[in-house]
Amino acid sequence: MKAKKYKFNKNTKIKNPLRVFFLCGTKFFKDEEEDKRNVLKKYIETKYAPNGKVIILEEHFMFGEAGNGYLSYDKIFMRNLKDIELLTGLYSDKIFIIHESISTAAELGMFASNMSLLKKTCLMIPDILSVEEDKISAFIRLAYFKHPSEEEKIEKITFYPKIRNNIVSETKIDYHTFFPGNSIRKRLALQIDQFIQKDYDENFEINFKKNQFNKAFEGDNIISYFYYDKPDEKTLNVTFPPSVLRMLLIALFNITEFKQELRKAPNISKTVGVVEKFFKSIIRESVSHIEAISFSDYEMNLLLKGENIKIRQAIAYFLYMLQALGMLKLPDDKENKQQLVITTQFKQLYEANFNILKEIKKSKLTDSL
Repeated sequence: MKAKKYKFNKNTKIKNPLRVFFLCGTKFFKDEEEDKRNVLKKYIETKYAPNGKVIILEEHFMFGEAGNGYLSYDKIFMRNLKDIELLTGLYSDKIFIIHESISTAAELGMFASNMSLLKKTCLMIPDILSVEEDKISAFIRLAYFKHPSEEEKIEKITFYPKIRNNIVSETKIDYHTFFPGNSIRKRLALQIDQFIQKDYDENFEINFKKNQFNKAFEGDNIISYFYYDKPDEKTLNVTFPPSVLRMLLIALFNITEFKQELRKAPNISKTVGVVEKFFKSIIRESVSHIEAISFSDYEMNLLLKGENIKIRQAIAYFLYMLQALGMLKLPDDKENKQQLVITTQFKQLYEANFNILKEIKKSKLTDSL
């Protein structure tokens, strides 16, 4: 039986897609209910259920040999925390940094140096009088808060914490801060909601568009493509904004043959290979359908917009994120009998994205003739 072919639609609107919120901050205590990131996570996932999901890296991932429910970055060749946080930020809709230390100042610097991340970053800072210290240094204030343009503006929210003294030595006392009552109360909730809703449109439109001079379009919803058709160079380049790549990968799960192959994959590496194979094939068919050209003999390069991250890494890490968000369970390399598991919640999500895909039943040039 001849394998079915699919394409992504040239123009598609998705209503109420998956929304991912990335929470950064000082040391995370996974099992402590009063940890500020746990409290904020509970608030966001309750308020924005079912498609609003929070990711806290320390809750799911680690370097080296993983165990006890953790995933190892090493299995998908992610070797440094900078690339991991960058990719997580790119896949996320909003980023909250609970800023109380030098390490969170470094995170702010990394996100603020990337324009696509800067506009969706919010800095949450404890009140100066409560902790007897201004957590906004002179450099941060001058760099990010003194007369910024609208494009360079970082959102800032001040919270009024409950305090616990931590005696380090006879001369030094640190403050551990908590949200009062381990909850997000009215004033703080209003500020968080205003930031989350800013620039949000529940109808997200995805478009394929041919660009000029191999330069990607600026829009966060445009898949840019460009091809060379020369005797010595036949190349098709396709560039994806991370938010669009996320939706396209989710849509793949509507394909029965795709899920069948995934369930045969014995480990994470093979799982990533299946996703990459199907995704590349569908992208090639999609652009062929638009241009009325067969790109079967073209070298194809898939690129993540504005970032030097290989598409295989981007796919692998997104699968990790789906597991962290409770959407699926990847096969365990140590337990070859375990198949990939798809949750009911994820099934409801990807079926809502079904209109992105279309089976090619006749000629792949049908729409162009």
